Amino acid sequence: MTKSKFVIAIIALTLLCVPAFAQTTAEEWSTKGVALMYQEKYDEAVQAFNEAIEINPQDADAWFNKGRDLGIQCKLDEAIQAFDKAIEINPQL
Repeated sequence: MTKSKFVIAIIALTLLCVPAFAQTTAEEWSTKGVALMYQEKYDEAVQAFNEAIEINPQDADAWFNKGRDLGIQCKLDEAIQAFDKAIEINPQL
């Protein structure tokens, strides 16, 4: 293998790996959501919890936190749905 082909192969492998390293985890989204809640940025917090839930639909804490932030915004029907899902996943909540 020539040096230029080797370099091209390394670059290609690197580009294939970048998306895996760039992905944000459900826990990171939840942490961001909590931080946004403390900043009283409730719409953004709900979006962060939605991202966490999309990655891990069984994240009861993300569902609970989403419900809390929706409740703060007086979006009570949506809050109840989120709380119901959290309790379905973890009855201890």
